[in-house]
Amino acid sequence: MDAELTTLLESLQRNFKSHMPNERVDDTDIFWTPVELVKTSFPEKKSSNKRWLKEFGYYSLNLQQLEEGRSVPYGMMAREIFDYFFNNFVVNHNQGKVNPNKFYFSSTAEFVNLVKGNTLGTKVSTDQRVLALEMLLNIESCAIRFKQTISSDETISNNNFFIREYRGPAHKKVAGSPSTVTNGQIEVELDYETFYKLASSKKVPTKSYLVDLAGSSVTARDLIIFIASQCYSLVKRNKAYIDYPYSDLNQILGKSEGTQIKDFNKDLKRALNVLSKNYEKLFPYDFFPAELISISRGNLQLRIHKPKSEKNILCA
Repeated sequence: MDAELTTLLESLQRNFKSHMPNERVDDTDIFWTPVELVKTSFPEKKSSNKRWLKEFGYYSLNLQQLEEGRSVPYGMMAREIFDYFFNNFVVNHNQGKVNPNKFYFSSTAEFVNLVKGNTLGTKVSTDQRVLALEMLLNIESCAIRFKQTISSDETISNNNFFIREYRGPAHKKVAGSPSTVTNGQIEVELDYETFYKLASSKKVPTKSYLVDLAGSSVTARDLIIFIASQCYSLVKRNKAYIDYPYSDLNQILGKSEGTQIKDFNKDLKRALNVLSKNYEKLFPYDFFPAELISISRGNLQLRIHKPKSEKNILCA
């Protein structure tokens, strides 16, 4: 009888603790690596500023545009281009290729199709080619600086370009017209040190289709990367859930300078709704591992759960 009572009490205690609100997130709870920080740190829209600074946890990321007439990379296309280069750099490096950081494309249309994951030969509009070139050249002339806090009085930082060398057509704003400058061959040599540093950081093993759940929403795309990384952290630490206040999320995923919290909240609600609906269509017997929790009037926070079905979120 005593053993049964003890087991019951332990069960009640576990249940009680699992429903207790988490304390405010601190650095020990954060699971966020340099490559995830880059993936989610480009502005959503074109910024007039030549610098773009994002800070979270132990890392700060400073992007600086050094070329006149170009901006810091922004929007969905910039994210897709970075993803393509990063993922293929990792594959090339793991396969032991001599120059894993060098890429060749026979045309801008081929470049767009590969970046978008389309079948080669898919028709690419002039607008898409121009946008892809704009983002590629923005990345080409953009310096990236990481700063990682090692201790209270020690840091490690680097300051490099994303791309060491680019050969190919210019952007329409530089010379010519879109019909004549967007069809040439493209050669890209990534900065090896920068991409090796990113590839060597601990990467969250997310399923590639999770990004597709976001559709064309930048906020939803970045949010699913963040959610997946925190799910991975919860699985590793065997923790039931973690809460993030809106103010923290705006700091992590905010895409425009001076964005009002209320405007970011609206974007976040729409993004979470898109992700939840698309995920539930894909897995009708599972639930999306994130939800908005109301803790008081007008005060919400994002609760991320340890996923019910880990194989649907993580590459286990």
